[in-house]
Amino acid sequence: MSAPESRTLVGPFDDGLKASREKIDAEETAAFSSDEHSDGQIGVVLGGEVVYDSTTYPQWSCFWLSRGERCEVSAGVNGADVLALQFPKREA
Repeated sequence: MSAPESRTLVGPFDDGLKASREKIDAEETAAFSSDEHSDGQIGVVLGGEVVYDSTTYPQWSCFWLSRGERCEVSAGVNGADVLALQFPKREA
């Protein structure tokens, strides 16, 4: 069992903007979370597939996390490559 390879691409910034990439080995899991001071996060499956909340997301699929939400995804048999884009909090 190995930990996912995680790399921060942008941020994190004070407004919540952040981008990272997670490479997950076959049938392993990775945790994702959207900060409380953001406006949510989208996960884009760049390669392989992930299972989240009993739904399988193949390559080029997206999954959404609302502000403060956390989840754990499992990679498929070929692993997964996921881009996580966290949105900055909008000013009211």
